[in-house]
Amino acid sequence: MLEWKKFLRFIASPFSGKQEKKVINVITKVENGLGRWVRGQLTLSIIVGVMSYIGLLILGIPYALPLSLIAAILEIVPVVGPIIAAIPAILVGLSVSPIVALSVAALFVIVQQLENHVFVPVIMSRAIGLQPPAVIIALLIGAKIAGIGGAFLAVPVVVVVKIVIEEFIKEEQEIEDGLIEE
Repeated sequence: MLEWKKFLRFIASPFSGKQEKKVINVITKVENGLGRWVRGQLTLSIIVGVMSYIGLLILGIPYALPLSLIAAILEIVPVVGPIIAAIPAILVGLSVSPIVALSVAALFVIVQQLENHVFVPVIMSRAIGLQPPAVIIALLIGAKIAGIGGAFLAVPVVVVVKIVIEEFIKEEQEIEDGLIEE
């Protein structure tokens, strides 16, 4: 905590007075926004893990808990994480019967569809203050531009840009209202 405060002062040191406070304020808001994004990601991982566990239990799959933990952990990796997580579960289902393996595959598809179309937009909009369509568009643009890494970084980048733009708009509004001098 002490080192972080020193780091903030170092980053803001080229600025003086009000500008220094402004830089520290923006960095603090970005830090809080990214923290909320991480908590949203963890929430999504827990939801996917629980849904997978319940589904695997219902299907009677052995090792449901470790398989659902794999699904929860790999949820953090966009696009390919859920696919990689489904493979061991499908293989375990195949050891029971081909029909069970198909059922497990269907379960993972359903879990991913629910997560992508219901939970991600709702949780991320609450966690970071972006509307669900903005989250979906950010993910699509990030994936198109830079693949998996772009999809993973899309929402945090949008959070940072949103905070910086809000601060500039707020400052411009204060200048127009005559609350602060240029």
